[in-house]
Amino acid sequence: MKLYKKVLLTLSGAGMLTACTSDTSYQGIVIEKKESHIFLDANNDGLADQMFQGLQYGSVHRAMYKYIIPGDTVVWKPGNAWNGPYHPDDIKTVNGLTKKEIFRLVEMRQAHNGKIR
Repeated sequence: MKLYKKVLLTLSGAGMLTACTSDTSYQGIVIEKKESHIFLDANNDGLADQMFQGLQYGSVHRAMYKYIIPGDTVVWKPGNAWNGPYHPDDIKTVNGLTKKEIFRLVEMRQAHNGKIR
């Protein structure tokens, strides 16, 4: 019985440690968009610090590109070695909206009046 309690306490402690990991998200303001690229200012100096490219591939990424305008806030997670450091899949939110919400919003607004914003 003592072994069971030790194992249970150890596993629950490990679960609590993994739940307390910090969020490693970055945030930037869109300063320009052109040719399926968006350029972000991450430190408020007015110069481009990050660039996301490839927003022409896939319907969700195209909808995000149509939705995003200069002045929007983009939150992203660090990239990986497979996709590269700044892949559109790494974008978490734009102005607090997820990729799925943006896709639905763009689809609905284009069907209604042809305008996204």
